[in-house]
Amino acid sequence: MNIRVKLSVLLLLILSLVLAGILIQYEIEKRGLISLIQNEKVDKEANINRLLKLEGRLLETFAYDYTYWDEMVEFVNNSKNNPWASVEVDQPVLTSYKANAIWIYTKDSSLAYSLNNLNDINLKNIPIPKEAITKLLGKKRFCHFFINTDKGILEIRGATIHPSTDNERKTPPQGYFFVSRLLDKKYITELSELTNGKVEIMQYPDNDNLALSQKKNIITFTKALNAWDNNPIGYINIEFESNLLPIANNIFRNELILFALFCVIFATFIFVTLSYYVVNPLQLLSKSLKTKDITYVSKIQKKRDEFGELARLILDFFKVNEELQQEIIERKRVEEERKKLEERVARQEKMESLGRLAGGVAHDLNNILTGMVTYPDYLLWTIPDTPENKKVRDVINTVKESGERASAIVSDLLTMTRSSTAEMKPLDLNKLVEDYKKSPEYIELMNRYPRITFETLLDRDLYNILGSSHMIHKTLMNLVINAAEAMPNGGKITVSTENRYVDKAINGYDSIYEGNYVVLSVADQGTGIPQEDLKRIFEPFYTKKAMGRSGTGLGLSVVWNTMQTHKGYINVQSQESVGTIFELYFPITEEAIEQQADIPIDQYRGNNEKILVVDDIACMRIVTSKILESLGYDVATVSSGEEAIEYIKQNPVDLIILDMIMDPGIDGCETYQRIVEIRPTKAIIVSGYSETDRVRKAKELGAGQFLQKPYRLQDIGLAVYTELHK
Repeated sequence: MNIRVKLSVLLLLILSLVLAGILIQYEIEKRGLISLIQNEKVDKEANINRLLKLEGRLLETFAYDYTYWDEMVEFVNNSKNNPWASVEVDQPVLTSYKANAIWIYTKDSSLAYSLNNLNDINLKNIPIPKEAITKLLGKKRFCHFFINTDKGILEIRGATIHPSTDNERKTPPQGYFFVSRLLDKKYITELSELTNGKVEIMQYPDNDNLALSQKKNIITFTKALNAWDNNPIGYINIEFESNLLPIANNIFRNELILFALFCVIFATFIFVTLSYYVVNPLQLLSKSLKTKDITYVSKIQKKRDEFGELARLILDFFKVNEELQQEIIERKRVEEERKKLEERVARQEKMESLGRLAGGVAHDLNNILTGMVTYPDYLLWTIPDTPENKKVRDVINTVKESGERASAIVSDLLTMTRSSTAEMKPLDLNKLVEDYKKSPEYIELMNRYPRITFETLLDRDLYNILGSSHMIHKTLMNLVINAAEAMPNGGKITVSTENRYVDKAINGYDSIYEGNYVVLSVADQGTGIPQEDLKRIFEPFYTKKAMGRSGTGLGLSVVWNTMQTHKGYINVQSQESVGTIFELYFPITEEAIEQQADIPIDQYRGNNEKILVVDDIACMRIVTSKILESLGYDVATVSSGEEAIEYIKQNPVDLIILDMIMDPGIDGCETYQRIVEIRPTKAIIVSGYSETDRVRKAKELGAGQFLQKPYRLQDIGLAVYTELHK
C-alpha cells in the first residue's frame, strides 16, 4: 500500500472521529447550555421591561393628566402675569408624582413656566434645542426620551396641551408640557429591589463583562437610554443571578473533560501512526538534504512508495548538483563581464560625445591663440635681447606664457577627441620620466608643495613602446599633480616603471588582457578615492575639488583618452586614508628609437624658396608669412583651397603650408589632392585639431609633417627646413 492510500485511510478515520466528537459536543451545548440560558434570559428581560415601564408610569400619568385642561390652555395662551401655574403646578405636585422638573411651553415653543427641585439654574429651559420641541410633538402627542445633565440622567415625558373637551387630542396643540425625573441613587435602589439584581447606569454598554458574568453565574441585561434624537446617551445595566447557569456549567465541564480525554487518545493514535509512516522517512530525507550525506536516504530508497521514489530522486539530485553549481558560477561570471563591457562602452560613448564638442571648441580657440603664442615668438625673434628692450621683451614673454597655458588647456580638450590621433614613435618611458623631472611643470609643483618628496623606481631594462611623447608627458604630469593635491600635509609620490607579463586577464578598472606590457605607476600616500567615485574619476569635468583652486577637471580625462589612443589599459587601486596607485599598461614594441639631433635656429634659414601659405584665418596668414620671410623665404598667401589651386596652376612653389579646416569651401585634404594632380608639390599640414583621418589621408597623398596650432617659431621653422631638405 503506497503512502497516498495510507494517508487517505488515515484522514478518513480522523474525519470520522472528529465528526463524532463535534456531534456530541453540539448536542450537549444545544440541550444543556444554549437553550436553558437563553430561555431564562428572555424571561428576565421581559420582567425587567415591565418593571421599567411601571417605574415610568407615574411620569406618563402626570404628563397625560395635566395636558388636557382648560386652565392650562388659558395659561399657555396668556402666561404673562398669570400666577395659575405657580399655584397648580408647585413643589408638592412634583413630590407627589416623584418628578424633579417640569417645563411648559407655548405653541411657538417659548417657555411659559418651569420648575425644578434640583436647584439647577441650567434647568430653567429643557436642555434640548428649541426646534426639537416641535420635531418631537409636531405629529405625535406624546414623547419619551432621556437627557444628560450635570445632576445626572433625566427621564423626560412630554405631551401636547389641549382643552378638557379634547381628551383624544385631535385639535392643534395649544402648547407643550414636559416633566422629568432624575435617575438618581434612590431610583437605582428601588429598581434594584424590584429586579432583585444589581442596577447600574453607565455611559457605554458593558459588553466586555458578559463572558465574566457567565462565569460567575450572572445574567446581564442592558437597555439603551435614547436622547430626543434617538441616539443613546447612556445605558441601564442590570445583573442578576441565574438559577440555570450552575447546571449548564456543570454540563459543559463534563463535556470538556470527555472531549479532552477523547482528544488525548486520538492525538496519541495520530502521533504514533504519523511518526512511523511519515515523520521518520521525512527526517531521513531532511538529514540527507542538510548534510548532503546519502547514508540516510539509502535506508528508504528501496521502499515502493513515494518516500522511496523521493529518496531515489535525491540521490540523482546530488549527482547533478555540482554540475549545476559550476554552471551558475560560469553564468554569473559571464553576466558580470557583460555588465562591465556595457559600462565601458557607455563610458566610451560619453567621452566620444564630449570629445566631438571639445574638438570644435578647441579648433576655434587654437586659431585665436595664434596671436598669443606665434606672434610673441616672432616679436621675440625680431627684437634684440638688450637691456633697453628688457621691459618690452618681459611683457611679450608674459603674453606668450599665458598663451601657452591656454594652449595646454586646449590640448587637453583635443585629447578627448577620439577621431584625433597622435604620431606614434618608439619611446623610452624612463627617458620621459627623467625629462618630466627637468620640466618647468615639475619644478613649479615641487616649489608649491615643499613637504612632498618625489621618488622614481625605474627598470633599466625597460622595453620600448609606441607612443606620443607629448601625450604621455601630459598624462604623467596630470597624475603627479593629482597625487600632490591628495597630500596637503605632505608625503611621498613614487613613480615607477617595469616590464610586466600578464598571463591571464585582470579585471580592474579596465579588463587587461594577456600580453607583454610596460607599466608606468604613480603612487601616493594621500586621502584616497571613495569607492563610489572610482567609476567616475575619468569623466570630463568631474571633480570634488573646489572650483578655481585646481585645474579644469580634465586631468584624468586626458589620462583616459591617452591610454585609449595608445591602446593601453588603466588599473586603479585606492584605499581611503592610505593612498592611491594608478597603473598604466602600454603594449611593448620591438622598434628601435630614432636618434634625432637638435638643429640650431640659425640653420632654419632659407634660400629664397617659394612657399605658399593657405589659411582661412587672416592673422595666421600674416604671422606665418612674417616668420618665414624673416627666415629668408619668399612667401605668398591665399585664404581658401580654391584660391590655392588657381595659384598653383600659374605659379609653381617649393612648399605649401596648408590649413586642414577652411570654412567655407573645400578642406586641406581635398585641396592637396587637386594640387598634386596639377603638379607634385611638398606640403606641411596645419590645423587647430589634433591629427585626424583627413590629415593621414593627405600624408598618404604625399604631404609631410603635421603641425598643430598654435605653433611656435621653432616648430614652423624646423618643419619647413626639414621638408625642403628631404
